[in-house]
Amino acid sequence: MKLKKTTMSLILAGSFASPWGWQCLAADTKINLCNTNTEKIFAAVAYDAATGEKIVSRGWWAIEANACIDLSLPVVDDRLYLFAQSSSQLLNWNGSTSLCLDTTHVFDYQSAADMPCNEPDQAIRAFKEVSIAALSAPTGTPKYEFKPADAVRVGGAIKFCNDTAEKAYLSLSQKKSSNPKFSVDGWFVIEAAKCFEARRDLEAEEVYFYAQGGTGNLRWRGDTPLCTDDLSGYAFDDAGSMDCKGNNQIMQLFHKERLTEGEFEYHLLAADAHEVRSMVDLCNSRTEKSLITIAWERPDFAGDWVSRGWYVLDAGACVKDLAVDSAQLYVHVEDAARATIMEGAIEACIDQNLAFMFSHANNMTCDASNQVKARFAPKPVAPGKVRIDVP
Repeated sequence: MKLKKTTMSLILAGSFASPWGWQCLAADTKINLCNTNTEKIFAAVAYDAATGEKIVSRGWWAIEANACIDLSLPVVDDRLYLFAQSSSQLLNWNGSTSLCLDTTHVFDYQSAADMPCNEPDQAIRAFKEVSIAALSAPTGTPKYEFKPADAVRVGGAIKFCNDTAEKAYLSLSQKKSSNPKFSVDGWFVIEAAKCFEARRDLEAEEVYFYAQGGTGNLRWRGDTPLCTDDLSGYAFDDAGSMDCKGNNQIMQLFHKERLTEGEFEYHLLAADAHEVRSMVDLCNSRTEKSLITIAWERPDFAGDWVSRGWYVLDAGACVKDLAVDSAQLYVHVEDAARATIMEGAIEACIDQNLAFMFSHANNMTCDASNQVKARFAPKPVAPGKVRIDVP
């Protein structure tokens, strides 16, 4: 699985990492904001717009773990107001000055202390007032640190711990009985021997999750089919009702756990995981470059054939550690000039020009731009670690 780095999408979106340009403002005060925590935080600032005028609040800035950012702000006096929230939504850095902000989007409020603050996604948060002059300035720029000891924990957590020796990728849904939809978020990376925490939805009675090891050989699953994206970070509002036939979309079987009172903790143990039948090294045995696409039938989803490509391999090169749960892998091979040099009787949809992964590839209409039906030849797959040479 190749994944882009993701952030928690329940409240904070990745677009917060880079606010709008403010070059048109008179940026006459510089400040250095630092995050000394082990997870990313999102910060908002507020200040007097001008002497005697309303307080302006603005956000968000993403600050990576153990990193700093530099801001230039049109602050007219010594006062600055700060608020931050951890990416897990479990920790706040706050104070006693109540100001309005948007919990979900980039915002710029000119009367943050007096506005009604009752629109969707708006909320009152307590900002901390700081004196800029009192901040340390080791490099000449005033510096403020969001420290773990200064954070306030808000709400309970859902915690997943990875007790294996390799990183794991987690996708999860917190399910309310009052809502038939499965809202699913993924992927969250959990390093070996580390834990991941998300803020618990107090109205949810169940949590559903699917996880897999970094090499793809271990999978923690159940019996509830929900749609995921096999390549990128994603957030689906109704993963149980999607047809899940878009590029890189694939159904996975999610495991269900009942939520009881208090915080929830689950440990990903190798002994509890499904071990994939085979880990395949697919190698080009030709003396010239080959373009390879593969297909297989999913044992847990009868009649669902997946196609994936392209693997562009130089002479003698291999793509390693393909997780295959089937006794047969089907292969279609073309040369560098796109002439077919290996095919068989099994038909599945492919994209001729772009990287792709199609679930239900055997019964797709396959009539979109660049899509065609290709024919695949079978290659038997032994259990365990195996090498397959093509053509």
